[in-house]
Amino acid sequence: MIRLSKKTKIEGLDKAVRELNGIDKGITRQLRKDLGKKLRPVAREVGNQVEIEPPLSGMKGTHRTSWTGVRAGISFTPTKRSKLGGAVPILSMTLKSKGKFAGFEIAEMAGSKNLSFSKNRQRGRQFVKALKSRSDFPRYKAGRFGYGEFLKRRDDMRKIAESVIDDFAKAFNKKVRFK
Repeated sequence: MIRLSKKTKIEGLDKAVRELNGIDKGITRQLRKDLGKKLRPVAREVGNQVEIEPPLSGMKGTHRTSWTGVRAGISFTPTKRSKLGGAVPILSMTLKSKGKFAGFEIAEMAGSKNLSFSKNRQRGRQFVKALKSRSDFPRYKAGRFGYGEFLKRRDDMRKIAESVIDDFAKAFNKKVRFK
C-alpha cells in the first residue's frame, strides 16, 4: 500500500463521516466514487510503467510466485482507525500482481524486513542483490519497481485528491444549507 502523504493528518474524520452518513446515507459512497473516477487513471499509469517482463528468470511461469504484471487500484477508508493510536492513511494507492500470483509483491518488498528471519540468509541476500541490479529504482530499500513510479506522480495525485475533496465539501455545504 502506498500513502499519498505522511504529513497530512486529519483528526475526527471517522466521527464526521458517521454524522454525514446520518444526514445522507450515500455521502461517502459518492466521495469514494468521485475520488476513484479522478485517481484511477493516474494509478493505472503508474501500474503501466512497471515492467511486464519478470526481473528474474525464475519468476516466469504459472507457479504461485510468478511475475504476471501489475494491477493498480485506489483505496479510500475514511472510518479506518489505528489500533495503536497512530496515523492511518485514509487514501492510498495499491499495486498488486494480476490474478492469484505474488511475484510483483515478492520482488517489490524483498529485503524490506530483517533477513535474520530468513531460513537461508545467504540466498535471501543474493535474491535482494539480483533484484536491486535489475530495478530502475535501486536506491529504495523496498519498492524497487512500482514505488519510484508512484513517487513521480504523488504530488499530482495529492492535488487531484485535495481538489475532489474541496469540490465535494462545497457541494455538500450547498446541499445542507438549502435543506
